[in-house]
Order: sequence, then structure tokens, then C-alpha cells
Amino acid sequence: MYDLTLIKTNKDEALDLSRKLGFSEIFFIDKDIIIKNLKEIRHNKLNIVLGGSDNLNREILNNRNVTILLNPEPAARDPLTHKNSGLNQVLCNLASKNKIAIGFSIDRINEQLIGKIMQNIKLCRKYKIKMLFFTLAKTKNDLRSAYDLLSLLYSLGMNTEEAKYALTGIKEIKEKYL
Repeated sequence: MYDLTLIKTNKDEALDLSRKLGFSEIFFIDKDIIIKNLKEIRHNKLNIVLGGSDNLNREILNNRNVTILLNPEPAARDPLTHKNSGLNQVLCNLASKNKIAIGFSIDRINEQLIGKIMQNIKLCRKYKIKMLFFTLAKTKNDLRSAYDLLSLLYSLGMNTEEAKYALTGIKEIKEKYL
């Protein structure tokens, strides 16, 4: 299993700790790799774009150079009549057509976003979109056990195959672009 982290210092300690926690490898990325502005997208590179509003998610999923849409759930409170998870059938069709994976990170999970993430998992399953899950740990203390993450993914609604791919798929994607 693999993880994506934002750790800048004590990388050797973090690598040792991650092996003890059940990861075979963790990838250290800079915060700059997570793109917040669509103008920063590079061609034929690994592009992880931070989602948010419906319009932003649509623009991101229309771009064929995007590799991963990270955290598509808007942080705003939902109206009482429906849940806005950041994805819908139109956006899922775009993601499937453009082969864009949907990424979730544990650093954002709270009681407000759990229902949105569960809804997005169901949509991704229905439209056969690859799902990835990261800790995006900023320090070694933010790292979590791979088995704890698997348990969390099971409780969010992923089946065994989806949960294992969510923790191992980043290696496949990273090898493709590096």
C-alpha cells in the first residue's frame, strides 16, 4: 500500500514509521503539486487538482490533462432538501470519459463531509471511476495505519477491491507520468 504525503522534514523517520504502519512506500510531494488554479496545469505531467464548487469541478473534469480531482466536496453547508457532494452524473460521465481519478484525503474528513464522501463513492462505483485515498500528512504524527485507512474505507462504503485500489492506485498513476 502506498500513501501521498506533504512531509518536508524528517523524511527518513516518516518512511520508517510508514513501514511500521503497513505502507510499503510513501511518496513525498510538495504542496505546489496540488494545483488550485487551472492555468497551472502542465501537459503530460501528474496533475492533482483541488476541487470545490460545482463549476470548478466541471472545468477540472473537462480538462484532459488532469490526472486526479482531489476532494471534490464543497465545504459549504448543504440545504435541507438535498446533499451537494460536488459530483453528479454529468460530472461522473466527464471523469469517466477523460479518465480522471477522484481522490479523497483524510486530512479533510469531518462529520459534515462523511455523507458527501459516501455519496461520491457510490457515484464513482456506478460510473466506474478510479478512486484514490491519501493521508496528505504534513508531519509524521499525521500518518495513519494502512489498516485503519482500509477500515475507514470499508465503513465509508467501499468494497474490498475498491479500498485496496484506493491505497495502491497512486503507484500505477505515478509510474505512468514519471
